[in-house]
Amino acid sequence: MAQSPTGSPGGSPGRPSLWTPSAERKMIRLYVYTTLSLDTINRLVHIRQPEAGPGVDSANRKLRSLLDKEPRWLHPRDESDMSRRLNELSNSPTRLTAADCSSSDSSGSFLGPHDSASPMSIRSEHRSHPLHSWTRSSASPSNPNDGAVFVPFLRQTTCLSTSTDATTGSYRQILHDHSEPYVLAVKRLVKRFTAPFVALHSSTPEMMTPSSWHLFCDAYPLPRYLLYRDVFILGGDLDLVSPWVASNGITFVGQRICVFGPTHSDFVDRDSVGNTALHFIAAHGSLELLLRTLRSGLADAVARERNTAGQYFLHAINNESMQDVHRLQQLLLLASGRGVDVNARDVYGRTIFHMVRLSGHGPDTVVRLASPFHGPGSSRRDAFGLVPTVASAASADLEPTAEEPDINAHRRRLETISLALQNPSVEDDRGRNGLHCLAAGALSAASVAQRCDIDMCPNIPTHLDSASETFRLRHEFARGLLEAGVDPNHYDLAGNTPLMTFAAELPEDDDYRTGPAMMELLIRQGADVKARNRAGETALHIAVRKGRKLAVRVLVHNGASVHVHDAQGRSLLDVADAMTRHACGSGKDYAHFEACRAWLSGDAGKAVQRPSLLDEWSQAR
Repeated sequence: MAQSPTGSPGGSPGRPSLWTPSAERKMIRLYVYTTLSLDTINRLVHIRQPEAGPGVDSANRKLRSLLDKEPRWLHPRDESDMSRRLNELSNSPTRLTAADCSSSDSSGSFLGPHDSASPMSIRSEHRSHPLHSWTRSSASPSNPNDGAVFVPFLRQTTCLSTSTDATTGSYRQILHDHSEPYVLAVKRLVKRFTAPFVALHSSTPEMMTPSSWHLFCDAYPLPRYLLYRDVFILGGDLDLVSPWVASNGITFVGQRICVFGPTHSDFVDRDSVGNTALHFIAAHGSLELLLRTLRSGLADAVARERNTAGQYFLHAINNESMQDVHRLQQLLLLASGRGVDVNARDVYGRTIFHMVRLSGHGPDTVVRLASPFHGPGSSRRDAFGLVPTVASAASADLEPTAEEPDINAHRRRLETISLALQNPSVEDDRGRNGLHCLAAGALSAASVAQRCDIDMCPNIPTHLDSASETFRLRHEFARGLLEAGVDPNHYDLAGNTPLMTFAAELPEDDDYRTGPAMMELLIRQGADVKARNRAGETALHIAVRKGRKLAVRVLVHNGASVHVHDAQGRSLLDVADAMTRHACGSGKDYAHFEACRAWLSGDAGKAVQRPSLLDEWSQAR
């Protein structure tokens, strides 16, 4: 996404631009964080030169050049939606630190001595500001337009850049039909959050990482970890609930189960992340106890249950038990007979056969264990490049290098797509199947020429991949590949699934309907929105990192969690902040990242800045 060098349509060389980069960013912030009309936004953006500023038609064109067609869904629906977006913006350490770098000292506070102060220093634009008296007497829960919803944002962002009463008066004049807190919130959004993030030093881990994240040495914490006491010791503030494990070790119920075996009533309970008593027995008991439990029929009702990471009890079997290959074979046969899918994958694409390899066994053992079962579980690659039946795995440190944008690369992708229609398991040299190549490949000659930076012949059609004609062709290819049996959850050598590649690559600048429809097609055909790559990212993480706002919306509407963390412990809003910070050189990049953040944090997405591990993995989610 590149910013046009021209300031406004019809601009001429040597003439000052009507839309400076700063004006573009202010317009985007006001559009995605406030309920103001575009006409009002335009007046606020050019408040210092109202006569020389562009008209609303120019603002409309500029908005669509930055946010593409039909951006209205990105606009807050009401003041409740707006306040939620602003509150989460004020919870961002990165954004607050950026704003502080552009702030200068001012005096006073609208908060009284008994009001709750934010962690930030309490300063405001004018000591005698009437907001204090408003917060005491005017707030009314029965009046949704009295501005009470903006008080948390105003408290969290009391340190403002220097401004004059005249400027404040200008805001009040333009926003005369809004409450005083609304006016202050709008002004604070414009004045405080305008710092060019690129000029800042790199964010520290403390700024980017939730305090509860580093509970594990493992960068990929999963719900089965709740079966061990360490998480209760280190994460005592997370309100974790387990009938079997506590901070002081295994509970009385857990001990009874391990010694005497479970009763029928033990299979009624679940822990906070969906583990059953069968998961607990797998983690702490012996294979003999697991076999007895399954043979008794007591666990029939829960044997096919997965926790919130998609893990059967088989995924939780402890490493010591994994060494008893004979009993493990018996257990797999018995579990399969009870309806357990031994080829089922968790969110990292791992089956029981991957867990066997990780416990220290070689490919020959996996082949022997997998031989009675039909299905590709033992030969599938997981997010980390491990294929259980192959002696060596792709290393996460040796990811494929980036492809050169040449015509041959595009030709190879098209060849893979064609071959996959006849042989759905075919891969290219990067481990990508037909769906990966369809997502990453250019189908129009104009797009190939654009990506490869070559001149086109005059008689070749100029429509790009974002045009409806090409999008419809891509959609038909996707349908054909899925009908041919191409796996929508296949991991390539870089650890990404086709849905992740679609989330990263689909253009948004023209046809805004077919791309989301294509992603919904993949999801209906089994693409897992919870699947993660080796960086701990879901497709939603990737969509945010790439600024693909349409992909963000379709993934959330199809069940993708907004409380996920990546392997660095970053939430979705953390990722949006990091990308926004480096996007000030491009107006369109900045607009897309800001739009993703605002929409996710609003009433539609309900994302928060610092989700806990329980937010991420809780069964209630």
